[in-house]
Amino acid sequence: SHDYAVKSIMFSPCGKLLLSGSNGDYAFLWNTTSYKHFHSLTDNKKIFSVSFSSQGQIATITPDGTVSFYISLGFCDDLT
Repeated sequence: SHDYAVKSIMFSPCGKLLLSGSNGDYAFLWNTTSYKHFHSLTDNKKIFSVSFSSQGQIATITPDGTVSFYISLGFCDDLT
């Protein structure tokens, strides 16, 4: 779970994932069926916003405007 205030959340296009970002250095992926955290992404900066593309790719945005992209690795396909 986050140690700092959550700044942004977004559901994945498939609806099976929730992405959350906080003033900490991490974004977390959550399974929306079990609501359990199952993967962390580190940005090494505070995260201001998180987003999914329509293809399921993940982006994090920091307060200074830095955008980091991550490949979703088929997480939606792996969840039931």
